[in-house]
Amino acid sequence: DTETVGDVADPVVDEQPIDDIVNQSIDPTVDPIVDVPAPIDEPLMSVEPLASREEQIDAYVGDLFAAGATIDDYIKVSAVGPNGVIDFSFAGGDISIVAGSIELVLLPPESQFIPGRYTLETQVWNPLNNTFDTFTETFDWGVLTMNSDRDVYTPGETATFAIGILDDEGVPVCDAQTMLRIVTPDGISEFIDITAHPENCQTFLSSNILPDYSAEYTFTTAGKYKLELIANNGAGPRGIVKIVEVTEDPEYVITREAATRLYPVGTSTMTVSIYSRDGFEGSVLERVPASFVISNSTLPFNTKTIEGDTYLLFKNIAVEAGGTLSISYDFDAPDESPQYYLIGGIKLLDSSNDTIYREARMWGIANDSPINVDDTNLTLWLRADKDIYSDTTLA
Repeated sequence: DTETVGDVADPVVDEQPIDDIVNQSIDPTVDPIVDVPAPIDEPLMSVEPLASREEQIDAYVGDLFAAGATIDDYIKVSAVGPNGVIDFSFAGGDISIVAGSIELVLLPPESQFIPGRYTLETQVWNPLNNTFDTFTETFDWGVLTMNSDRDVYTPGETATFAIGILDDEGVPVCDAQTMLRIVTPDGISEFIDITAHPENCQTFLSSNILPDYSAEYTFTTAGKYKLELIANNGAGPRGIVKIVEVTEDPEYVITREAATRLYPVGTSTMTVSIYSRDGFEGSVLERVPASFVISNSTLPFNTKTIEGDTYLLFKNIAVEAGGTLSISYDFDAPDESPQYYLIGGIKLLDSSNDTIYREARMWGIANDSPINVDDTNLTLWLRADKDIYSDTTLA
């Protein structure tokens, strides 16, 4: 773990160390960092016959964790993709166990996960037959990325979605066939037009935050909307699903402006706006990949690095009722591609450093290939890989 002070003048340093604040604000039930007990030598099998299978499982799980079992001993997750086999540890994921089901939320290891298609294999220990049950699922990671400008909306507001599309090698595709379906809270499906912006897709500047594709949608009623994006990236259809929440009177709204498809040679800017309905006083905790170099923040901050994530802690923040606070900082992502990163979600901490709000999404960034392009006459690109193009000087 490392602790540093942000790249601003006169950083604010309180008496309480950032280690204590970050550790206190990370809730093992919802956050990507989980403190797990020490492993045990032998599996526990102290379940007495009960009235139902669900009760047996509940009792078994209770015995395991009461005795100090490690989650990794009983739930094993791996993925096979472009880099081969990747094993997950639950020191980097969330787990929720209820009767009859297990829900896993995983943050993939940044250094091993690159954009592409993966097959996920999950093995769960079954206490009723003393064996592992195996489940498999195929998914696309970083091939498609879609960001909403806000984390929550109100009925009548229009959302803007920034979209990036990569081929299976992580190269941006500028002419993909696309489809965006939105399922409303009452189950009605609507198809939304996606606009391609080839002029943005062909721009190779780290300062460019304009999307390669975009879409807009006006929400009509409160509830959860499901967005299903499908695109042919040259290797067949690929898809992702996002959930957007719409509420009548949100207490907080987090708005972001940043690159969705990033040309990583140089720095890029992330701007975060925090709206508070009733006012806010406390601290803001932002999460970025540990491989990012942060600079030029508009507010002082301290940092703490844990398990591949860097937490930026902005202290002594005050927002008036109905007001909005803006924080921006520059980040320099590694000059490597294909690569995909997640930023956020922001947490708002009260004066006791307890979490009172958590941003309802994460911001995805797909890295472009870090190759300098000097020829300004390149036009009509089919893919933004700097190899397939037509040159007006040769026409």
